[in-house]
Amino acid sequence: LYTSVVIIFAFNDSYISDKGVTKSRGYIPFTVATKLEYELNDDTSFDFLFKINGNIGLMEQSLYELLSLVDYKFNKNNTIMAVLRITVDTTYKNADGIIIPEVSIPITWKFKLEN
Repeated sequence: LYTSVVIIFAFNDSYISDKGVTKSRGYIPFTVATKLEYELNDDTSFDFLFKINGNIGLMEQSLYELLSLVDYKFNKNNTIMAVLRITVDTTYKNADGIIIPEVSIPITWKFKLEN
């Protein structure tokens, strides 16, 4: 079981988020991320990542992201990775003013050409 925490502050008028370069309008932009890694056995591992991009003094304009990854090697040349990604952009609201999270489940197959 491994865990890590990353905190980044930028003292300028913009920061780089998953949505591109974002103007902070005079607030202090920051990123906080924590990652938890768990290796079940030699073939299977789980990773959980939680990340916040925001501005100190303007938290209603923040981006929250939760990723849950499963990595499974079914032989030495083939690996499948599935991710549950949930993103909440507090500036994105529907017509009723409700924040709608974005949900995606990308699946990746990796093949190595080696003996």
